[in-house]
Amino acid sequence: MTIARFIVRAAVTAMAGVVIGHGVLYGAHRPSLSPMQSPVLTAAAVAQWVQQGARGTVINAHGPMVTYHTRQVTLVALASPVAIHRVGLFWEIDGLINPTIRVPLGATVHVVVINADRTHYHGFSVTAVRDARRNPRDVPMNPDAFIGMVAPITPVGDQWAETTFHATRAGTFHYVCWLPGHAARGMIGTWEVTT
Repeated sequence: MTIARFIVRAAVTAMAGVVIGHGVLYGAHRPSLSPMQSPVLTAAAVAQWVQQGARGTVINAHGPMVTYHTRQVTLVALASPVAIHRVGLFWEIDGLINPTIRVPLGATVHVVVINADRTHYHGFSVTAVRDARRNPRDVPMNPDAFIGMVAPITPVGDQWAETTFHATRAGTFHYVCWLPGHAARGMIGTWEVTT
């Protein structure tokens, strides 16, 4: 999808009742911005979000896998954080690179994407596409499991966006950065909804 088609799709989605703000497409209601009220996060605010996201999880570094056992899930995904000093594009979630994410069927999932990359815009989608490295945007698991473009780091902090959706379909999916070429370059992981 070209950027022009993306903008048209975003405009049509907005007319259908989806609110657009801070570079993200939200569901029918805008989730709370607390604990941070600004679209730019300081290092302390990023740490606070990461701590909140780790609650109710089992982290298996050998998998790597992050398993959520609660019906209220907060997942904090750092997009290519420069602090890790790793080359390439990737997701860092709960200290792991591109881990498998497991959430229970019926969970309310709150995803916070923090762009910790100095040079690239990033987005987020959970997709049902079999080969998500090629075209991750065509078959979303849930229309609300999508975040638009989040700008790179600024001198005052990290840019961020959030969305909330329900895990209503059991199965194996992929979470990706939907921007062209990003999943193929490493911004992809497995997303499992378990019964």
